[in-house]
Amino acid sequence: MRNFSIFAILIAELFISGCDTLNHRQYLLVPVVSNSQLEELRTELGKVLAPVVSKYQLVDSRSDANASDVVLYFKTRSDFPIQVGAKNTSTGLVVDIIQFHPGIGEDEEYSRIIVDIRQALGNLKTVGVLELDNGHQTK
Repeated sequence: MRNFSIFAILIAELFISGCDTLNHRQYLLVPVVSNSQLEELRTELGKVLAPVVSKYQLVDSRSDANASDVVLYFKTRSDFPIQVGAKNTSTGLVVDIIQFHPGIGEDEEYSRIIVDIRQALGNLKTVGVLELDNGHQTK
């Protein structure tokens, strides 16, 4: 009887706690650009991402960014926002797309934004694009 009680408590905890997912994609734009080239790349990146920003009504949130060397930072207006940011690093410009949400796996909007951003990054003329991370973590 005691084993059954422990099992029942564990099952109940699973249903009560639910699942949360952190989706994360990361792209590296190479080669490394100098500080003088950074503004040019920021402008080019802004142009190729403009259709995505418009389509998903992303809000420019660069003033909210906590990291240094942030080139751009957008997020959706929702309870569980999708965040798109780019930061200059010593290995190149890193673009992150992140969303934390309740549930399992990628939600539909996140999946669509990933496809559109990846396609937009392919239109960059001055740098190449490498996908660094492709996944999600479920708790």
